[in-house]
Amino acid sequence: MPIVHILLGKANPNRANGVNKVVNELARSQHQLGEQVAVWGITPSPEAPTVARCYPIRFFQAHRNPFKVDGQLIKALHEVNPTTVFHLHGGFIPAFFALHKWLVRLNLRFIFTPHGSYNHAALSKSSLRKTLYFNCFERSMVNHAKALHLIGKSELESSHQLPITAAKVLVPNGQNLEDLQFKFEAIGSTEGPVFSFCGRLKTKVKGLDLLLRGFSSFFKASGKGQLWLIGDGPDRQELEAMATELGIANQVVFWGARFGEEKLNLLANSDAFFHPSRYEGLPTAVLEASGLALPVVVSEATNLAEAVAGSQAGYVLQSNTCESIHKACFEILEDKTTGDLKKKGQNGRLMVASRFSWKQISQELIHIYND
Repeated sequence: MPIVHILLGKANPNRANGVNKVVNELARSQHQLGEQVAVWGITPSPEAPTVARCYPIRFFQAHRNPFKVDGQLIKALHEVNPTTVFHLHGGFIPAFFALHKWLVRLNLRFIFTPHGSYNHAALSKSSLRKTLYFNCFERSMVNHAKALHLIGKSELESSHQLPITAAKVLVPNGQNLEDLQFKFEAIGSTEGPVFSFCGRLKTKVKGLDLLLRGFSSFFKASGKGQLWLIGDGPDRQELEAMATELGIANQVVFWGARFGEEKLNLLANSDAFFHPSRYEGLPTAVLEASGLALPVVVSEATNLAEAVAGSQAGYVLQSNTCESIHKACFEILEDKTTGDLKKKGQNGRLMVASRFSWKQISQELIHIYND
């Protein structure tokens, strides 16, 4: 059974966009399992070079009219094996609405993953516009899908409020431990713990304002620690200004975008990883940190709180507030002294190996494709 993943972008694993990383990992794992898998990307620059892959990848032109489908993509649909299953990645994408009409017309099966777009908080943002779009366009696409694939419990619960008749399946994102190999090099030294975050610098979504304020109160109370923000994004200048306003500019390091072994080494030099998101699908950065045996601090919105608590792999913020982050910082400081911090990190690595391997997740999705 041929499988084709379709997304906006090029499934580049070195992009901050989580969908790109997820599609690349799914395609790679399914290829390694012996499946006939390919990735099709809709992009403004189909001719530009990209990184090498172990699976075939094709790029099609994105148009200024977001509802327009590239003629070459329509031609490709006519040429595929009729048993092919398509997997569409990303919610509220007009090109997918137009594309699904061709899939239905050609009697080609597809499943759809909104990647967190159906979380309550995400739906609440520009809610009127999204409600109108969903009812006019997305609803038809979702209900023609073979299955609606959701990656987090909060998104599954929110989807019940939408007029969806398609079958729903809950399968998380994953992380392969073998992808986390690197040569460790110590970076500087500081008194007290180093806390890290890695991802897009989007203040409201990722809860980075809460993180800076919580860390600020911890530092002023303890006189110890640093906060490392790894990544870039639209709110970097705002966050830098906030760090200055809070009087912690010398304790907050903005590393910018880092990839590969350099990023892994930065994370491994920290003592604990924070991800206080206000809403998410399921952040792969948390799984990456856990796979590095780094204790994690997560909000309920990450959809990983239950796994982290059950595996004793870190700390769950009982309320996503500055005060809870302040408290977690002191718990980390204490656990570092007793040795419990290292145990939590080791538990996190075991959690990833047993519950979140891409091989296991790919097999679950292949079963859904075949069902």
